[in-house]
Amino acid sequence: MNNQKGIAPVAIIFIILFLVAGGVFAWQYFGTPEEEKETPAEEFVDETADWQTYQWNSLEFEYPQTWTIEKIYYQTPAQQARGESPENIGLKMFPGIESIRNDFISIGGRQVSCDPSEKHTKCQFIPLISDFIYTDSNNLDILNTFDKIISTFRFLGAQEEVSGEEEMMGAEENLEIEKRDNTRQADIRQISTALLMYHSFEGRYVQLKNMPNSIETYLDPVPKDPLGYSYHWLDNTDGATTNCGSQSYCAWAELEESGYLAASEKGVKLLADRPIKCPCW
Repeated sequence: MNNQKGIAPVAIIFIILFLVAGGVFAWQYFGTPEEEKETPAEEFVDETADWQTYQWNSLEFEYPQTWTIEKIYYQTPAQQARGESPENIGLKMFPGIESIRNDFISIGGRQVSCDPSEKHTKCQFIPLISDFIYTDSNNLDILNTFDKIISTFRFLGAQEEVSGEEEMMGAEENLEIEKRDNTRQADIRQISTALLMYHSFEGRYVQLKNMPNSIETYLDPVPKDPLGYSYHWLDNTDGATTNCGSQSYCAWAELEESGYLAASEKGVKLLADRPIKCPCW
């Protein structure tokens, strides 16, 4: 009996110790939260960081180091007869040192537009230089580069944008001006295309003192400025005054934002000064 009385307290102490140890273990295992691991922030990679800078007229942009840029030149028969040098009317850029089929990107050129009939893979109008950037490539690398090049566009000499209250007050007016200028640009290019078609069939340009109301069936009627007046036309009936004739013309619109958009036998170009003689530039 004495032995049994001695064993009981020992058993109770053992059970208490076992429960305490189990509780400590359970708290350490289940109760202690794991230390949260910090997720590293994704590092931004500028894919154009090692690109080269190119400046053309009032446009500055970046392009890949492994690409080549070639200037596009054009010379009219009249320029050739006068011994004038061909004019740089655009740029052509492509990977490597030689263009392969349609794997290139062009800015500007002769009679370029984003009209669906041109079937460009990508095309965008650049308002401040009044010209287009386009590609006919189906290569994904070329198409991705196209978008990245546009993202680097900077316009040299452009006025700084106003901010805050002034920006809000002038936003609506600026939008209307931009719309009118876009219409003028489209109209002048339409007139240029119609005159080119006329010349292709007639061997000469229409000869008039003022802007024609129509260019036969090629453009009828000839559009007018959004403010209601006719676009400008240099008299090409008397070459002694304007130096214009049956093989030359100069039509132009005055833009509210920047300069004058002129069309001639050489194409379409944004000018800083108002044209007064042929050729427009």
